[in-house]
Amino acid sequence: MPAFYIITQDGFLKKYYSGQDLTSTVVENIKPVFSDFLRKAITYKSFSEANEIIVEKNLVNCFVINQYGELQNQ
Repeated sequence: MPAFYIITQDGFLKKYYSGQDLTSTVVENIKPVFSDFLRKAITYKSFSEANEIIVEKNLVNCFVINQYGELQNQ
């Protein structure tokens, strides 16, 4: 079963999207949370599902990769 992840890359370090910071009481200031660990990352079933999240959450400098670490640009 294919798996897709949203990542951001700072130099050689990949960080995996793991959700939103919901501790803020101000709705406009909800920030994305990235983790260095793959096990904390959110897994998506398709490229389009992951890409929808990037657009919906206005994530900047983010990419979608598959379970083999290959960049997807479908």
